[in-house]
Amino acid sequence: MKHSDSRSGECAARHKKEAAIETAKLLRSYARALSRHTLRSFTQEELRQRWRLGPDTVRAILASVYPNVSTLPKSFELLEVLSIDGVNDAIREWVDTTDLGRAIFCADLLTMDEWRETVIRETKLDASHYYRALKTGKHPSIRLGKSYRFRPAHAVHERKNQK
Repeated sequence: MKHSDSRSGECAARHKKEAAIETAKLLRSYARALSRHTLRSFTQEELRQRWRLGPDTVRAILASVYPNVSTLPKSFELLEVLSIDGVNDAIREWVDTTDLGRAIFCADLLTMDEWRETVIRETKLDASHYYRALKTGKHPSIRLGKSYRFRPAHAVHERKNQK
């Protein structure tokens, strides 16, 4: 019985060591990529412009992320902003994407009207069509406060799909 216990302990230790090695490799690759592609940061005013929202809405969104609103940082790293934008694994997305993808991540988001104009310039459909598509998840969007915002890449992708 002792023999099998020691064998399972050795196996667990080996798996733990292999996992630590893989984590170290991943962290090194992130560090290399981040040194090549530096991250920008945003002030609250730049976030207001990026999201095309009023200052009160921006403060409310930041308050939902930062518990102590009175001590908000003066600037917000892009990875934090992407997380607020709904990017699940922001660092991995930043590291794994192309230069164009990084430019899209840094770009200001589009409002519903800008997105609709970019996607379908000649449509006669009313806004209710777009809101239904948003609620069903047909069009990828970011919900900030009560507003929907879109990445420029999604607009380009949708326009290509319309043709």
